[in-house]
Amino acid sequence: ILATTETARELRKKGIDHRVVVTTGDRVRDARSKDGLAQALDLIRDGQVQLVINTPTRGRIPERAGFIMRRTATEYGVPCLTSLDTAAALLDVLRARKDGARSTCCCLQEYLNLPRTLTEDAQPSGQSV
Repeated sequence: ILATTETARELRKKGIDHRVVVTTGDRVRDARSKDGLAQALDLIRDGQVQLVINTPTRGRIPERAGFIMRRTATEYGVPCLTSLDTAAALLDVLRARKDGARSTCCCLQEYLNLPRTLTEDAQPSGQSV
């Protein structure tokens, strides 16, 4: 687990092993430096990061480190979660799969047993509409 300074503080409290990679403030001061943000971006670009969890706190200001990290993750095809609720749901699924649970995919309408359009009746899974 790679973590920013603030996240690392919380991980330490929970006893979770991690490595601090970003030690920037709110704004990017020197993105060319191998310290802070540049190190994290290099890891993303080099394919060493499989998932980014970054919760925006102050909007979409392009010069903020979090914005740049999320954008880089997106540009390099790395999944990026921006909500801790989503991260918790993903963790629940991963734990269940590790314990042998199987999962299937369905569209939201099937999951909620709703019609696919306003004029059609709901179709059983596997049938085309």
